Amino acid sequence: GIIGCCKKPAKPSEFEKVNASSSICAPYRIFNIGNNNSIELDYFIELIENNLGVKAIKNYMPIQPGDVIQTYADISNLNQWIAYQPKTTIEEGVKLFSNWFKNFYDKY
Repeated sequence: GIIGCCKKPAKPSEFEKVNASSSICAPYRIFNIGNNNSIELDYFIELIENNLGVKAIKNYMPIQPGDVIQTYADISNLNQWIAYQPKTTIEEGVKLFSNWFKNFYDKY
């Protein structure tokens, strides 16, 4: 998604206002890059546990102020801009990140 956006910079007619009260325009677009499918938190934690080889210590609490029941990335604007569709599954993404994490922190 990021590389695709770099290959298609915003044009002057597509500039975004810096803020609602400003007349200043800047050549940027803001996109939500992610997967447009919701993943259960327990499944996500399980993937991390399996990839890092450690068991998480879970402390289940009642829903907290600011918590959301369900969330996912709305990629519709990015899809319109560069025909973006996620290609990396959550399983592969967690595996790649976990491998990077282990390699990076093994150095210290």
